[in-house]
Amino acid sequence: MEALIILCLVLAQAIISNTISKVSRGDVVLSVSLTAVVSLLSFVTVPFFIMWSMHHFLGEESVSISVTDLALITFLITITPVSVG
Repeated sequence: MEALIILCLVLAQAIISNTISKVSRGDVVLSVSLTAVVSLLSFVTVPFFIMWSMHHFLGEESVSISVTDLALITFLITITPVSVG
């Protein structure tokens, strides 16, 4: 359960993009640009933050996950909708 909460906190890119878009009075270009930049960085940052937080908060109870596999899965999840659309 803790790992799921950590994953949800790390993957908050859409929430951040929508909040900044609302604060800037609906600047669509800013929202799309921020979402694109965060999506491109997510396959590097998400595995790092997940591994760090699982080790920090769960300690010995943390699950062993390959950083490379997690980065590849994140990359595919990010790129697949863009390539299909």
